[in-house]
Amino acid sequence: MDTHTTMENGSNTPSSQEIDEGESSPEDTIDAPPGLEEHVKATIDELKEVNLGTVEYPRPTYVNTLLTPAEEVEYIALLTEFRDAFAWTYTEMTGLDPKVVVHHLAMKKSARPVKQGQRRFRPELVPTTEEEVNRLINAGFIREVLYPTYL
Repeated sequence: MDTHTTMENGSNTPSSQEIDEGESSPEDTIDAPPGLEEHVKATIDELKEVNLGTVEYPRPTYVNTLLTPAEEVEYIALLTEFRDAFAWTYTEMTGLDPKVVVHHLAMKKSARPVKQGQRRFRPELVPTTEEEVNRLINAGFIREVLYPTYL
C-alpha cells in the first residue's frame, strides 16, 4: 500500500520552511527501490580458513574471500608476524586478571537459602562436556569452588 503525503505547498516535496520546522525530509519517507528488497545479500562475507601455524600445531583463523590476492598475502603475513598475540588454547591465555575473569556468586545476607534441583544434560552431550571441563581444569583455566549446599 503506497501512502503519499501532500505538503502545504501542494506538492509532494516539502518546502525549506517545512524541513526547518522539523518535518521529515523526503529521503525519510520514500520507499526503498525494489532492487534493494530483492536478492537480499548476506550481511557477513564468506570467509576462507588459513593456517598461521604448522601442520603439527595448526593455528586456524579466517580471512575475507573478497580480498584481492595481494591483500590476502599482506594480511596473512601480518597475522603470522603477530600470531603470538592470539590464543588458540586455554594454556596460551596466561596473565588474565582475576578481577576481570573470575565469577563470584553475590548473595544477599537477608536472602533465605533455597536448595536448587540438579540440572541434567542431554546424555549425548555428557562426554563432550566432561572432556571440555577437564581440558579447562588441566590448563588451570578453571578450578572447583565449594559453595554452601543450598546453592
